[in-house]
Formats: sequence, C-alpha cells, structure tokens
Amino acid sequence: MRFEFGDFVLDTDARVLRRGTSPLRVSPTAYRLLEVLIAARPKALGKQDLMEAIWPDTFVVETNLANLVGELRAALGDSPDAPRFVRTVHRFGYAFIGADPPEARRSRPAGWQARWHDHSSELAPGSHVIGRGDQDIRIDDPSVSRVHGRIVVEPGAMTYEDLGSKNGSFLNDEPIDGIVAVRSGDVITVGTVEVTIVKTRNSGSTQSVERRAPRPRHA
Repeated sequence: MRFEFGDFVLDTDARVLRRGTSPLRVSPTAYRLLEVLIAARPKALGKQDLMEAIWPDTFVVETNLANLVGELRAALGDSPDAPRFVRTVHRFGYAFIGADPPEARRSRPAGWQARWHDHSSELAPGSHVIGRGDQDIRIDDPSVSRVHGRIVVEPGAMTYEDLGSKNGSFLNDEPIDGIVAVRSGDVITVGTVEVTIVKTRNSGSTQSVERRAPRPRHA
C-alpha cells in the first residue's frame, strides 16, 4: 500500500516512510504505530488496542505509547496542540486525521466554505484548525484562542471539536462538548465570532444558504 498525506508517503510494501523522495529514519515501533493508525483511519483506537498491536504478547505501560507518539510526531513535524496527522483522543487513545499541505488546499475546489464577517475560507477534505494564531483558519479577534477548534472534512461528513479554548465553542448557540457533526447552514461560534458553514453547489460558488435558527443560549 502507498499512502500519501501532506508531504509524506507511507509505502508499506517497501516498509519505508518518506518525506518527498527522502526516506525518514524512524524506529520500527514508530513505523508500526503510523501503519496501524492509518489502517484504522478515521477511527480512533484505544491505548490498549494500540499497545497490543505494537507490542503483542509483551507487557508495556502507557508511558511507552505516549513516548512513541512523541517520536512519531517529531518525525512528522506534528504538534499535539494543533495536530495535522495524529490526534489525541483524551482519556481514550489516538487517531490519524491526515491533511493536505496548505498549497494543495488553496488550489483545490472545496465545495465547503467557512464564512465570518467579510471573510471566508475554503474547506477542502482534511483537518482545519481555527485560531487567532498562524492557523489554517485565522480569525483575528481577542475572544478567539490561539488554537481554538478544529473542523474535519471527510467524504460526506464534517465535524467540529473545541481544542480547549478559553471562551469555548457553540454550535447553533449550544455549547460544544466533544466532537459534533456539522451541516450546511450551521453556525459555529468561536469566542464571540459567528462562523457559518456553507455547502456550495459547485466550486467557486458564493451561493448563500438559509441560516439555521439559533436556540437560546443558556446562562
């Protein structure tokens, strides 16, 4: 199997991980972790399942797995705070989310848009981190955290997850706890900024959609 993600290629036939055309030096166990996570995508795998897959018939503690995830993230240039490839599922395990490089996102028709104020951002398949910092979707507002939340676009589905932001996230004025499904016309509030999700009929369309009626926000 040859699997491409971002600037990387996992070739399971040759058993090599490459960045561009250059092989990366990773330990056999880190390579096995990546292989298992990619094979299960987009499903999240529990820590015990991962340890059994990586160290069969061997007792290991969770610290070994956490260190291995750290090694893999270092090789991929990934970050636990704003992951592009390996997402931590708190109190459960890990999942491979994958993402296209930014230049591919800008050039590929998306069919989805995030709109706020007089701004918009195309949402191609993959992971899109929202925040005030240098993120995929940059919202320059003091109520928005540097790393606020993440939209994940998959074939036929979209989800949103708050990433521990200071002021929280809301979906149609309901507080978001965990990962929630998002549909066209939904409004995600990050801090005090309302972001409307739009499914366009075709690439490049600026068609407007009916906004869903918000529910009263509880005090």
